[in-house]
Amino acid sequence: SEDTNDVKEEEEEETLWQVLKNHWLLKALLLLGTPTLLYFLYLYIRLQKPFYLPLKLRPSVSMNDERQLLIVGTMSSGTCSITHELSQTLKMEVLHESTDTLWDYGRDGTISWFHGMRYYTFPPKANKGKKILQMCNAAYAHATHFMFHIPKNNPYAAGPLLFNRADFNCPLHRFLIPSYKRCYFRECVKILHKEIGCARTVDADGKRRREESSCTVPFRKVLFQMREPLKVVESLVAKYCDPVQTEESEITMGQAPDTLLYLFDAILPNQQFLDRNKTCSLHMATYVVEYYTMLLDAYDRGEIDAMYQIESTSLCEVAQMSGLLDEKSTVYKPNLEVVKQKCKEEKSSGGDGMIKKSKNVINKGRVKIENLEKGLEEKMKELYEKLGYTYPL
Repeated sequence: SEDTNDVKEEEEEETLWQVLKNHWLLKALLLLGTPTLLYFLYLYIRLQKPFYLPLKLRPSVSMNDERQLLIVGTMSSGTCSITHELSQTLKMEVLHESTDTLWDYGRDGTISWFHGMRYYTFPPKANKGKKILQMCNAAYAHATHFMFHIPKNNPYAAGPLLFNRADFNCPLHRFLIPSYKRCYFRECVKILHKEIGCARTVDADGKRRREESSCTVPFRKVLFQMREPLKVVESLVAKYCDPVQTEESEITMGQAPDTLLYLFDAILPNQQFLDRNKTCSLHMATYVVEYYTMLLDAYDRGEIDAMYQIESTSLCEVAQMSGLLDEKSTVYKPNLEVVKQKCKEEKSSGGDGMIKKSKNVINKGRVKIENLEKGLEEKMKELYEKLGYTYPL
């Protein structure tokens, strides 16, 4: 009878395995999971362990290894377009709002608005710890689980992963448990404390802080990309202020998202971003003036190598400013011949090589700024003059 029971148990086990083996859920997991695992294995070998294969692959780049270029510019200044042109036309490995070289192709550089915070210093009376925590709050508000911390899924492209993914020590599985939020804030505060102001050589009071940058990721060249300020404001209003066209063909503006104003208030204290009586366009214009002024000051201190207007600069001129047409200043030497050849072809074809505004086109003429309050208008006029634009109002 014992033998008979053993046989029955084996039959039941086999029957259970057959049920599981033929279950649609297991098949779905295998169907979806296998390609995903293979893809991440491919990225791991290609980007982190290329020497595993007997092929001549590009060497891996760690978070502390030098990259070719960093381009900083405000939101809505064409950073998506220049990223697309550099990667598609010049075949460079550049990322938008990310420095990740462990799981993404960012070995040549980064184009980013939030990396402008490398040149920021908090005002003397500002509570630095409180403001950094405020930034982390604004970033976390749009990060409900781990995958949403990836910059391209963060609507404001702000947060710790933009600066240093390798030092963000919150394992993937932790997003499933309540303690993940505590982990996120701990890591966010740690990373932002290190990275904000890391490229400044002079403090707000004029005292020299250091001779070189202390940022985690070093760049051979840093460029400041400009776009006409009021065009940037109009684009930001169209993107964030929910403009609605009425039957009389007039545009009415909603309010900017609280989390965005909360982020602006942390980045640029004392500008009354939390005053809900101010219009959305006024908030956006204030941000643009303050952000551009911060980068202009960094350029004047010699912390940014060059600046250019995206409307009147060719892609090959950007490449030249980035050091990609000079053997001595090219970090990854094979890029030199590729870029030279592309620029030669562009010149021989008779094209102007201008940067095409083809990505993330938002406004499309819906919003037009026709006036600013007096104090802000004076600042805007001064900014136009410094940037080399003609003030239109």
